[in-house]
Amino acid sequence: MQTSNVFHAPRFGAYFKKHIVDNLRLYLMSLVVLVGLLIAIGLMSVFTTGRTEIIDANFVFPFYAILLFGAGLIFTGFSFIQLGDKPKGIDYLLLPASHLEKFLTTLLITTVGFLLVYHIAFSVAIFIGAGIASITRGKYTMNGYFPDDLKNYMTLLYHWWFMAQAIILLGSAYFPRYSIIKTLFAVFI
Repeated sequence: MQTSNVFHAPRFGAYFKKHIVDNLRLYLMSLVVLVGLLIAIGLMSVFTTGRTEIIDANFVFPFYAILLFGAGLIFTGFSFIQLGDKPKGIDYLLLPASHLEKFLTTLLITTVGFLLVYHIAFSVAIFIGAGIASITRGKYTMNGYFPDDLKNYMTLLYHWWFMAQAIILLGSAYFPRYSIIKTLFAVFI
């Protein structure tokens, strides 16, 4: 039986594993920076607002949304950066995997993988930030209540985020250098 030139599950799995292994250091450093940034911004916002009451989800949501878009779009913008470098681009193009498998790997890592890691990192950062704020204030400072109107905003946020991710991913594949700036320039012109 002949393997498909478009999609073959074992080859896709092998390429996915190779991609993760090749970029693991970058992904781990990005995760540490993301968690540190989330904790720092969360603590600065809690301590500079002057609010002494309990902080709820409505207070945290703008930070969540802005950092989701910022970090997610920057992360996606660097997804096809190897095509801009001649030796890495040749290695990438000559790798025995189809273009669909390479694109699906990048798509899964930059959308599903990033969203999963971002949720976990944001939850950890909120937990650590709330713990630090609780210790310094002498009382618990976070409320776990999630209002219904915020759930609707979250759904809308994810719709816009997936659309923006698709545009930046397409621009990252099309423009070999400065893909984020060139994509945003092309969208706004």
